[in-house]
Amino acid sequence: MIYRAAILLFGLLVRGVHSHMQMLNPLPINSPLDPLNTGKLRDVNYKNPLWANGSNYPCKGYLAQPFRPAAQYKAGSEYEMTIEQNTATHLGGSCQFSLSYDKGKSFKVIKSIIGGCPLPLKYKFKIPSSAPSGEAVFAWTWFNRVGNREMYMNCAYVTVSDGSGNGFDSLPEIFKANIAAQTPCTTDEGKDVVFPDPGPVVEFGPGGEGPPNRGILNCNSPAGGNPPAEKPQPPAQAPQPSSASSPSAAPAP
Repeated sequence: MIYRAAILLFGLLVRGVHSHMQMLNPLPINSPLDPLNTGKLRDVNYKNPLWANGSNYPCKGYLAQPFRPAAQYKAGSEYEMTIEQNTATHLGGSCQFSLSYDKGKSFKVIKSIIGGCPLPLKYKFKIPSSAPSGEAVFAWTWFNRVGNREMYMNCAYVTVSDGSGNGFDSLPEIFKANIAAQTPCTTDEGKDVVFPDPGPVVEFGPGGEGPPNRGILNCNSPAGGNPPAEKPQPPAQAPQPSSASSPSAAPAP
């Protein structure tokens, strides 16, 4: 009985190392889950991470494909993204949702999940009111907690309506690591990455508590050369009591 249990555990561990994940909603470009994708448009290895040399960043090199929206979004509204269920989660990690309007030259973060991603296999996100209207690329990027040091990226064509476009460019760029041609940054195994600049919408999952830049190595500046930010303070610390004489005073640095 013990021998059999050990064999089963080994099988699960092997699956956890070699099985990956892919986005189910919205359906990514060239997804094998999309019934409209046939032949060369159907990537049967879509679950694989980006190449370690970074040469297929962004979006596995698929942004040259004709635009065919997988979803229609309205700025200011909330939606749900889902991950294919029959996949291994590598004990979670950290991930980001972003939008690009320039064919992948830049990806602006609309939500960060620090810790436990994607253990629930589904997340709510909101298209910011500041998002421009028009054709866009929705991206999910993920840094797994255990296993090889990799960066996963799934991208879907989407359309956005009723957006103002005002202030959208002030959102931070996505964090990039483990893709050598794009950045020297790497991630530390066994730690959930705490993004240097997660943006204004942050969800903390199990293991998300930690200082900025935790789990990040060899990275003098995150995500395309922006200076390290001092933003992502997780809600593990109790709020400081307000002073009666100056209730709105900020804490001293």
